[in-house]
Amino acid sequence: MSRIEIVPGHENLVERACSFLESEGSDFSESIVVFPGKRPAHFLRRAIALRTGRSAIPPRVLAMDGFVEFIYRSLLKREDTELHPLDAIAILYDLHVRMQKKLGGESFRTLDAFLSLGSKLFGAAEELCITLVAPRDAAGALTASPMKNGEAIADFYAAFYPLLREQRFTTRALCYADVAENIRAASFDEVRRVVLAGFYALSRAEQRIFRHLAGLDQSVLLFQDGPGLNKHLQGIGIPYEPSPPGSRRQQISLFTAADTHGEVLTLNTRVKELQDAGQTLKENAVIVVPSADALFPLVHWTLAMLPRDSYNISLSYPGTRTPVFGFLHSLLELLASMEEGKVYAPDYIKFVLHPYTKSIRCGARTDVTRILFHQIEQKLAGERSLTFFFLEELENSAEVFSRVAEATRATEEALSPDRLREHLIRIHDRTIRNLLSLKSIGDAARKIMDVLLFVSEETTADRHDLFRPFILPVLEECSAITTSRIASRTLSGLPQYSSFFRNALQSVAVPFPGTPLHGLQVLGFLETRNLQFKRVFLLDANDDVLPGTAGVDVLLPQGIRAALGLPLQRDREDIAAYYFDLLLQGAEEVDIFFRSSGKKEKSRFIEKLLWRQQLESGDLKRTSPIRRADFSLKISNHRPEMLRKTDEVLHFLQDCTYSATALDSYLTCQLKFAFAHVMRLQEQEGVDEEIDRPSIGRFVHSVLARFDRQNVGCILDPVADRGEELEEVIDAEFERAYGKDPGGARFLLREQIRGQLKRFLASYRARVLASGPVRLLGVEAKMTVMKNGYTFKGIADRIEQRGDRIFILDFKTGHDASRLMVNTSSLVPGDPATWPEAIGSCQLPLYMLLYSEQEKVAVEKIFPAYIMLGKKTMDEDAECGLFDGGTASAASWAMIEQAIFEIVREINDPARPFEPAVDLKQTCPKCPYAGLCG
Repeated sequence: MSRIEIVPGHENLVERACSFLESEGSDFSESIVVFPGKRPAHFLRRAIALRTGRSAIPPRVLAMDGFVEFIYRSLLKREDTELHPLDAIAILYDLHVRMQKKLGGESFRTLDAFLSLGSKLFGAAEELCITLVAPRDAAGALTASPMKNGEAIADFYAAFYPLLREQRFTTRALCYADVAENIRAASFDEVRRVVLAGFYALSRAEQRIFRHLAGLDQSVLLFQDGPGLNKHLQGIGIPYEPSPPGSRRQQISLFTAADTHGEVLTLNTRVKELQDAGQTLKENAVIVVPSADALFPLVHWTLAMLPRDSYNISLSYPGTRTPVFGFLHSLLELLASMEEGKVYAPDYIKFVLHPYTKSIRCGARTDVTRILFHQIEQKLAGERSLTFFFLEELENSAEVFSRVAEATRATEEALSPDRLREHLIRIHDRTIRNLLSLKSIGDAARKIMDVLLFVSEETTADRHDLFRPFILPVLEECSAITTSRIASRTLSGLPQYSSFFRNALQSVAVPFPGTPLHGLQVLGFLETRNLQFKRVFLLDANDDVLPGTAGVDVLLPQGIRAALGLPLQRDREDIAAYYFDLLLQGAEEVDIFFRSSGKKEKSRFIEKLLWRQQLESGDLKRTSPIRRADFSLKISNHRPEMLRKTDEVLHFLQDCTYSATALDSYLTCQLKFAFAHVMRLQEQEGVDEEIDRPSIGRFVHSVLARFDRQNVGCILDPVADRGEELEEVIDAEFERAYGKDPGGARFLLREQIRGQLKRFLASYRARVLASGPVRLLGVEAKMTVMKNGYTFKGIADRIEQRGDRIFILDFKTGHDASRLMVNTSSLVPGDPATWPEAIGSCQLPLYMLLYSEQEKVAVEKIFPAYIMLGKKTMDEDAECGLFDGGTASAASWAMIEQAIFEIVREINDPARPFEPAVDLKQTCPKCPYAGLCG
């Protein structure tokens, strides 16, 4: 009979397993040691070396998956081919096509539509198989459940594995199931010792394997005592005898921070304290990283304080977070958004401005591609009609290449426009065009590999230390796809190929290379299984990480899982609690870090730890204190410095022509006025799908101006039906501004604008024309006037004559005109402090001044008003007059006119520097020049 032992949680399991090994001198090769995971193997080999005091032939040390495969291949002599997950999906899809009752009806008719479902089906089938659920039992539970597609899932499970056996394939679960069924046929006669150490929760297949091995004389089963072990031992018929409690008490310190970076900064402080005390963190110390969020902050901050050879990172980083995946994602998004061979401008810019793309060498130069793509960005931002375009349109843009050729002269020898054009075509050919014609999934995988190798060979990306670790797993996954059964399958189009590879590469992980037993260990939570460390630093000890939140399983919900004996969410939580307890039991000093901001809660394991301390002390106040990571940060901004006016600036200001926009800018912030209207610094427009408010305003103004330009000088017809004409103008202006076939957000925006302008025409405009004759005097009327030594200019959206009154109208796409008004009751023309609050906008007052001076019309006859096109109801209230009663009183106008000239005089005053806004909090957040001010 075997030997079964329950090892106390505080003892070193690896050393205990080592003590049971038998050898011929220093030869342990006839023994097998099995752990749940791979990591303890390194520590066991070291323990053997310490035990023998010399070099030794180690035993076969396997993780459970490797042990089952050893039995399957070496003892049962099975030669079935391991099935790639994508091949499994292909087989499941073939089953789906042949089924009469299809899962999801016709929703998953094509392979690309089926991919996501196929991945979930394969996972569900593997769980059922490794739990040894018979197809009949699965059908009974699934068809009896209220699930709509339960019967179809049962049909998949019943047909899938027999088909695999027929085609001589196997999977991880099928391998486990076959070994469990045929374990008695496996001979262990040539194995001197089999040690199974550190197991906790076992699947039914594993339970059957364990029960057989427990009957072998050469077997040793070691279990480590911890929460819930009793229940799991009962599953394999082993009586539970509690191990004696340990006398060691851990020194536990708890730290909380606002975010992951705060946790890592606190860890930095702890490590620095140990360094200052002369302590060196060796292989008996571990930093546990349950979540990948903390890995790179840890690498760049904490580990950067240590010599490179003094630590070992042994966990994987999600490939989806690497620049390589980001590059591929941007390329695949670009391909997916193409329409009729045309490229979508925002996605094109995202791709070409990725660091890998814009670092493609042009000869030996690395600056040319960046200059080229930023010049293309400016072109596309300026020509909004190029929302979708052919690559050839850019390749034939002589203007772009001429500008880039000129720019290249600033650094090294200038390149000719023809050379630059060849360079752009080469980039397009090796990346985008390379993927435009895809014959199959395998062909797409090969071409993606070509693109990645092009990046590796032709860019500066390979200079980054982590580029090779990032790119190799992606190349390996693509290579596996090219040799898989699914490689010959075709998908319906570029969007489907893009979606396929984004999903297929989700599982790629980047391993960090390191020396397993050298220096401070950095491990994931499950990588600490069966290992013992004296000092433990545990990051991210929040409840959504430890034990983690429950996912929603749409194919095997919790009720069905319980009926079939599948692991439940609480079982997964028990596993996390067990290994958390063992990690702490084996340590002497433990620092635990967690976040406590927003919805983040400390792990229930910490709460249980604190409760245990309270029970032991009999005092609710006696627990490990929780220290908060507080940092003294002063996040207030310094007030920007004033800008003094030089003689050159004063000369410019004297000759300047002042617009309402310039005056409004000065009232908002004098520095903003200086940047925008003196230095002429303009914010660069991006190539975005979203259309910003100023662009919407410009478009609406262009539509309304074009709609009535031919009627200037005429009395408008109050009964004419011009709705169709308005629609034609909207379509023509939209095509001019944004291209012929707007899609997505732009299409929706066009339709919203169309509906609102039709309401404007049918309601507000119809009522105005019905009230009396209206003569249109001007649209986008330009006015320039010099008065009191200063020149002013303006463009009035619309000027009408209604009876003997002149209406100057300005269209606004908002709905609230209150912020644009002038409050003469609080305005003191000679007191600059009153200007910003009293004058909402100088626009209509300046237009009044311009029109009055230019046309020699008394201001008393001018009615200035805003037309608020954003109002829900387009009735008479859409017209918001600047003054009560329509016109300005003589006293009010005198104050306003004086204020306008006082503003311009202050702008030209050499003794008055340009000053920042009074209320920085209100003004700066949306200002494009905030970065210049600091």
